[in-house]
Amino acid sequence: MDTPMSDDLAILADDATIQDFLTYKIRVLYLLSGRKTTRYLAGRYDLTLIGWWLLGQLALHSPATVTDMVELTKHDKAQVSRGLRQLHNRGYSDRQEHPDDARSVFYKITRLGMDVYEEILPNRVAAQRDILKVLDSNERQVVEGALDKLIKHFVDESQAN
Repeated sequence: MDTPMSDDLAILADDATIQDFLTYKIRVLYLLSGRKTTRYLAGRYDLTLIGWWLLGQLALHSPATVTDMVELTKHDKAQVSRGLRQLHNRGYSDRQEHPDDARSVFYKITRLGMDVYEEILPNRVAAQRDILKVLDSNERQVVEGALDKLIKHFVDESQAN
């Protein structure tokens, strides 16, 4: 008679390899799906992927500090600072001194930045649709729900620490 697996073994076997890790698979998916986006952004707009994500957040949340953008994107502060400098150097955002903290600045999307964002967005929406078309509607719902649940878990965990 078969003995039931422990919950931990049902989730991930003891002989699992790195390729079996959910985090590894998510990273591979991120890298594979990001290549096309990276080429598109670099070739047409001289933007990095993080620059695009920051531009998108500034389009929705301007003005914002580096700390605000770290919270919104979940990237580390050094990456966000470099990305915001890139946007500023390209004329996609303005820097304004923070009125209450001399060590901090606000970044605000410029008209040029908003124009670039609005030009890029339909292409990226179409690319996301192409990715999601691989899944049926039930699979999309399950994947998106599971990812939202995992993200919330890690956000809650990081706030507790």
